[in-house]
Amino acid sequence: MEVIWYLLTSFGLTAILIEGKPTKPIRRLAARIGGDEWGGYLFRCYQCLGFWVGLGVGLLFFWGDPLKLITAPFVSSGFCWALGRWVKAQVEIKFMGGGEDGGEEM
Repeated sequence: MEVIWYLLTSFGLTAILIEGKPTKPIRRLAARIGGDEWGGYLFRCYQCLGFWVGLGVGLLFFWGDPLKLITAPFVSSGFCWALGRWVKAQVEIKFMGGGEDGGEEM
């Protein structure tokens, strides 16, 4: 159960940092400091940011277990990538479906 909470926490924080309006200043600052190629890309990539978020969250969840602590960022990266792709695909399907959000009514 601990791993499930870890993964959901990592994805939630990653999604907020990438998509959230309140974190837009953080994304702009990262792009300004690291340039668009490093800082800007980091905050557009679920896999990349998921690794670093997973590292931080992993320190909170798995402090006493070195094996989990070492593997946690990699697992988080893959989970955030997969779930992020799925979420983005759902949003694209919704907007292509028509109605109020865009597209044509059939």
